[in-house]
Amino acid sequence: QVQAKIRRIMNHLAFRIITIILVLVDLILVIIDLAHSSHDSVLEIISLFIMTYFMIEIVLRVFAFGIKHFVSKWYEVVDAVIIVASFVFAVVLTAINTHGNSSLAFARLVVAGRLLRIILLVRLIGEKKHLQQATRLAVSQNKRRYQKDGFDLDLCYITNRLIAMSFPSSGAHSLYRNPIKEVVNFMKTKHENHYRIYNLCSERSYDESLFDNNVERIRIDDHNVPKVAEMLDYAKNARQWLEADEENIIAVHCKGGKGRTGTMICVWLVESGAFDEAKESLEYFGDRRTDLSVGRKFQGVETPSQSRYVGYFEKAKKQFNGELPPSVTLKLKTITVQNLSGVAKGDGRDLSCKVITESKIWEYNFGSQSDCRVACDSDTVSVTVTPDDMPVLCGDIKVMFHSSSPKVPKNYDDCAFYFWFHTSFIENNGLWLPREELDNPHKEKTWNVFKEGFGVMLQFED
Repeated sequence: QVQAKIRRIMNHLAFRIITIILVLVDLILVIIDLAHSSHDSVLEIISLFIMTYFMIEIVLRVFAFGIKHFVSKWYEVVDAVIIVASFVFAVVLTAINTHGNSSLAFARLVVAGRLLRIILLVRLIGEKKHLQQATRLAVSQNKRRYQKDGFDLDLCYITNRLIAMSFPSSGAHSLYRNPIKEVVNFMKTKHENHYRIYNLCSERSYDESLFDNNVERIRIDDHNVPKVAEMLDYAKNARQWLEADEENIIAVHCKGGKGRTGTMICVWLVESGAFDEAKESLEYFGDRRTDLSVGRKFQGVETPSQSRYVGYFEKAKKQFNGELPPSVTLKLKTITVQNLSGVAKGDGRDLSCKVITESKIWEYNFGSQSDCRVACDSDTVSVTVTPDDMPVLCGDIKVMFHSSSPKVPKNYDDCAFYFWFHTSFIENNGLWLPREELDNPHKEKTWNVFKEGFGVMLQFED
C-alpha cells in the first residue's frame, strides 16, 4: 500500500511538471554560473538543494516501482548515474568552496561539475516519458489500468476473456491515450492470434492491419447508443468468435473506454449468461472499471440511454430469443416537459426540440411555436407540445432539447438534454423519463437547474 501511494505521487502530473521545471532551473543556474568569471557559492547551494531533490526522487522511484522494473529502462539507469554523480560533485564543491579553496584542482572540479550538470539534460528524455505517463493517468482518472509485465495501459479485464480499454492512439493523442504500438504489443504478447477488437468510435479509426485486420467496426457517436440491431449482431459475432476457440478473447473500446464500451461489454455479459439482468451487468462493469484505490468516481456506463439500451437487449434476449423484436410504428401525439421551475424563465419558451429517426428529422421551436402548438400549465410549471403533423416513428429514436438561455447548461451532445428509445419497447403508448433517466440532467451537478420532478413525457398513438 505504501508503494502504491508513492507510485501515485510519483506519477502525478503536478509532480512531473515540478521535476521538469527544476531540471530547467538547474540548467539556467549553470548558464548563469558560466557567465560569471568568479565562482558563486549561493548558486552552488541552490544547485545542491535541487540535486538533493533529484536524489530523493530516484530513491523513491526505485522503492515504488522495484529495482527490476527500474533497471529495465535504460533512461532510468542513465538518469540515476548522472544524478548520483552530480549530487556527489555538488556536495564536494559546496564543501570545498565553503573553505575558500581556489586551487587549480578545485577549478578543474568546478568545470567537471558544470559539465555533469549540462549532461543532466539527458533527464529530459526520461522526464518526457514520465510526463506522458502522468498525463495518461490524469486523463484516465481512476479507471482501472493494466500495470503488469512492463505495460501501463488504460485497459482492464472485465472477465478473463473480455477486455475494456480506451482508444489505441497515435500522434498527439498517444500522449494521453493508449499508444497503439503498446496495445499491439500487449495483444500479441498476451493473446497472439486469439484476439478480436471491437472499435465503437464513429469519430476516429486506425490502421487495422496492425491488429492483423481482426477488428470489427460498430460506429456509435460519443455519449450515444448502438442501435438495437447492432447490439444483437455484435452479440452473435462475439459468441461465434469466443466459441471458435477457448483461448479467444474480445477487446472492446471507444474513446475513453467507458460509455459506449461499457454498453457493449454489458450486452455480452447478459448474452453470455454471466448476468441475468441488465442492471446487474451495469453494476459489475462499473465495479470492474473503477479503481477505488485511486479515486471514488464511478467509471461505469455514462448515460441513462446507454443503460436503457442494455435493458432493451435483455428484453430482446428473453422475450424474442435474441432476435430483433417485431417492428412497431407509432405516431407522436404530444411532448410534455414537466417541472420547468429553474430552467431559464420556467415557461419553456427558450426550448426547441428535435425528433430524429434514421431517415428524417422533425424540429419544433417552443417559443415561436413553429410547426407545433404549445400549451403551458402554471400549476405544474410544465409545457405540452403538440406537433402539427404527428411524426411517424419506428425503431431507434433520438430526441434532443436545446435551450437558448445561457443559464441552462450544455453537456453531452452540446445540448440541454436528450434521450434515446426504441418504439418496439414502448408500453401503453407512453414514455415517461424523470430527471435521473434523461441524458445530461442525470448528473447531480445540473440539479440546481433541473429540479426534482423535472422530466419528459411522450404520448403516442398506433
